[in-house]
Amino acid sequence: MLSKGCRIFDSSMYIKDGMIKTIEYIPEDMEFPPRLRLLHWDAYPSKSLPPKFYPEHLVELNMQESQLEKLWEGTPRLTNLKKMELMESWHLKELPDLSNATKLERLDLAWCQSLVEIPFSFSNLHKQKVLAMFACSKLQVLPSTMNLASLKVVNMAGCSRLRKFPDFSTNISSLKLSNTLVEQVPASIQHWTRLRFLELSYNWKLKTLKNVLEGVSHLNLSYSGIENVSDCIKALQGLQHLNLSGCRKLATLPELPPQLMFLSANDCESLKSVSCHFHTPNAQLNFTNCFELSQQQQRAIIQQSFLTERKYRLVTDNRMIIFSLRMPKIKVFL
Repeated sequence: MLSKGCRIFDSSMYIKDGMIKTIEYIPEDMEFPPRLRLLHWDAYPSKSLPPKFYPEHLVELNMQESQLEKLWEGTPRLTNLKKMELMESWHLKELPDLSNATKLERLDLAWCQSLVEIPFSFSNLHKQKVLAMFACSKLQVLPSTMNLASLKVVNMAGCSRLRKFPDFSTNISSLKLSNTLVEQVPASIQHWTRLRFLELSYNWKLKTLKNVLEGVSHLNLSYSGIENVSDCIKALQGLQHLNLSGCRKLATLPELPPQLMFLSANDCESLKSVSCHFHTPNAQLNFTNCFELSQQQQRAIIQQSFLTERKYRLVTDNRMIIFSLRMPKIKVFL
């Protein structure tokens, strides 16, 4: 924590709840306390921290909305650092060597839109649990392997120049990788046995899906370039939520897992064939604006729903139909 006796303070600065509240002026000879553990400074106005800044004792660094282009020079010992939040630091171009940050658990770089590369030193962050890099729109380079043992949640949605599917950890439970240039899902994802949520929407270069883990429960491929879905998807016994909305080149749907609770395929304007074998009560099916689906196909979907003797909700061509054998009536909402 900081104290009011430190040389860091002048007439333009004050402290509240451990946070520095200032955006106006930093004196050239400014010095931070040498054993500083917490630094929370929103909108930090300089391009880097001062030469006499010593981060060795830092536990938490929070400098969101800063003017930073880089943090510091060299490779200080960061063995106490657990949390680093630099979100919305628009001008940040360079990340420091974090080889010694062996206790780092959370790294938030969301909206760091000048950041191009993640350094290789990130491969050593084995305590890291959360990596937030949403909307790092210039990011292109990742280390070839980053098997971070503790990593659970990764959000790289909006990294619109990223071409490589990240290979971070076999322990990830949630991965958001929408709006990128990724073209394929690697076979290695089959070793991610704890993955439950996979978000791949708005990836226009992603044409096919061959490798998906059986344990995934939520799969979002909406508004992607998906042209076909592999028949092996029916083996995904954990899949409950599948979003294919806006996949305009998708022509056919293979047999899907019978326990699926939610299927959204609205605006799939090329979709002609659907294989529906659902055995889950209260499943929701959405085929709004699938104009290529023939009446025969629509009847087959409805017939299959009745044969299961369970209640279903079906949306087709801007009509919502609710039907149930227990309450045999049809409601249509135009």
